[in-house]
Amino acid sequence: AVIQPVEETTEAAEERMRNTGAPEGFIEYFSNIGRSIMKGDTALVTDVVARITGRQPRSLDAFLTEHAPLLQRVAGQ
Repeated sequence: AVIQPVEETTEAAEERMRNTGAPEGFIEYFSNIGRSIMKGDTALVTDVVARITGRQPRSLDAFLTEHAPLLQRVAGQ
């Protein structure tokens, strides 16, 4: 199975959340997290996963590929 990301701008994501009735505080919080990720603030790989779980960390792509059969698109989204 191939996982295809769906990219949207922060503004489009905010509008989508508003259209579903999300509170403004949540939208701002979620958008700040997204902007932080896009800036690379969370890109540092550490040894925390290995220390806690005893397993080596892996990429998001590897995780999604492994769990693809469990992931489903929700109707209407």
